[in-house]
Amino acid sequence: MSLKTPDAPVATKRSAQQARPAATTAALKQTIDFTRPDPARTANYSLPLYQGCDYNPTYTCWSINYVDGFFKFNLKLDQQQGVNLIFQLCSSIVNGTTNCPISITVNGQLLVTGFDPHITSFYDMVWSVPASMLKAGDNEIVLKLIGGNSKVFMRYAIVDLHTTDTSASNWLQSIDDSLPLGNINLPGTHDSAAINTTIHTPYACHRFSITDQLNGGVRLLDVRLKVQKTGSTYSFVTCHGDLGSSTGVNEYQSFTSLMDECKTFLASNTSEMVVMTLKVDDWNGYNGDSTNVLNALADVLSAYPVTSSSDMQTLGSVRSKIVLYNRINSDLRLGVPIGWSDNTSGSAAYGNSNRNFSVYVQDQYKGLPTFGANGVKTNLVTSAFGKKANYDAVLNYASATWYGVIGVYIMGDLLSYFGANSAANRPAQFGWTLFDYQFEKYNTDTYGWMDIVQFIISSNHNYSGYENPFNVIGHDEL
Repeated sequence: MSLKTPDAPVATKRSAQQARPAATTAALKQTIDFTRPDPARTANYSLPLYQGCDYNPTYTCWSINYVDGFFKFNLKLDQQQGVNLIFQLCSSIVNGTTNCPISITVNGQLLVTGFDPHITSFYDMVWSVPASMLKAGDNEIVLKLIGGNSKVFMRYAIVDLHTTDTSASNWLQSIDDSLPLGNINLPGTHDSAAINTTIHTPYACHRFSITDQLNGGVRLLDVRLKVQKTGSTYSFVTCHGDLGSSTGVNEYQSFTSLMDECKTFLASNTSEMVVMTLKVDDWNGYNGDSTNVLNALADVLSAYPVTSSSDMQTLGSVRSKIVLYNRINSDLRLGVPIGWSDNTSGSAAYGNSNRNFSVYVQDQYKGLPTFGANGVKTNLVTSAFGKKANYDAVLNYASATWYGVIGVYIMGDLLSYFGANSAANRPAQFGWTLFDYQFEKYNTDTYGWMDIVQFIISSNHNYSGYENPFNVIGHDEL
């Protein structure tokens, strides 16, 4: 057994939108860097003990090398509060497979069990720890390898001390069961799993985990998949496009871990549902065996509380479920079929015999002007709002890029659009709108700081709490 002596504190940059807990002056996001052989403690986070672990200079990271090996962290809190734990992990391959389930306990209570990173590229995995599992003072967090025959590698262990906001975790409980899903204004996220919790990159779309997105009120996830194969078995990781496929740079968390987060959220919030669109962005060379690939995907989905129907479902019929929309083919096992012309500035989704309702889609993500792109994109989105009167659902992407890499973000522009009028003169039903960085905060002259998600939620109750006109006067733009 090895004992780790803490070094001098290290602090990392916090994102602009995070609000500082009242009782601490330490950096909100603190990183123990495992790319070095002597990972240093931070102001609140340390590694007093580890067993069966060592530094691997070949991969510039640490690893847990055998079953029952562990890292034991200490987290010192000034007050009882919830936190996010972020571990950048990947798996090793033994005989062509990865098999390294881990557990995480917090003060002796089980937070995670049997989680397997499943992929050989590093990605951030985020777990939210509720305040009920933590206390003021010292808290023990243990990450342990509990089975299998391959190693777990780790580059960073991060604690995010901003208080996890769960105030919007059950907002659908106040919506009537009889309402068709298309008649609910849903906030969603584009490329939902393209998450980098530490820095803003051209390939990431979010800094919050799937769990945090759901707790924050998001109810529509846009999930992109990459196909992988080990031996004769197909599996899936989330991805963002197919650029960099051969190096794995386009990969994020495993699809099963994302589905696990949705399942756990719905088990704790039974009034809620999650709409999920599925698309294969990266066939990784296996599109010639698409039948077997998609059968494997259907098998994965069958282990979760999923539903799909040719008819528009009502909220009451899908509470506690994941409502699948299929952007791959017409197989209802993968969701209700929905497809559209690429980069559409606004058009009806293609008809399909397995879908008995109409959908209008706006998804122009490229080809915007170099100057004035925000205005053009805002006009496309707000024009699509008006299509809800003629369609059963509106799928409206508020995300776009310049030259494929520089993000166009219009959350503040949309808040200004809504704020120009009082509640009575705003659109009542405008469909499902998807964003990047949806929790960015904008300061207003009437209501103070707000984000687009909380505002869209309020639109389902006649904009309750935001009835009067307002102006956006400042923001934490990316």
